[in-house]
Amino acid sequence: MSTAAKQMTHAEQVQAVQQATCRQYSVSLQELIGDGKPAHVALARQVAMTIARELLGFGTIELAGHFNREEHGTILWACKRVARRRFNDDKFDAEFTSLKEECRGILVPAFAPKKRRSA
Repeated sequence: MSTAAKQMTHAEQVQAVQQATCRQYSVSLQELIGDGKPAHVALARQVAMTIARELLGFGTIELAGHFNREEHGTILWACKRVARRRFNDDKFDAEFTSLKEECRGILVPAFAPKKRRSA
């Protein structure tokens, strides 16, 4: 793991995922962590929660706090919704995978896909 990634606090790591998701879905951070339920905001929030859980390995209770949620079940529900949508929608799955890899590169540059050297 890179030195920069090691120095990020949990809050900074989650915020990096949130910011990348906001850019992808064209929503503000306030919308993402707010109480609004418009479909495009809810989807962005669910994606951010799922990526954060998968990449960071934090518990659902801790993640819920980073998204201003009182119930850890919100994180579980988000992950279930995203998994179902990925299974049923190839385009969404590709977009999710791309965003997850972008986040992985931000959080852990050492694990970012490496370019092959030409022979």
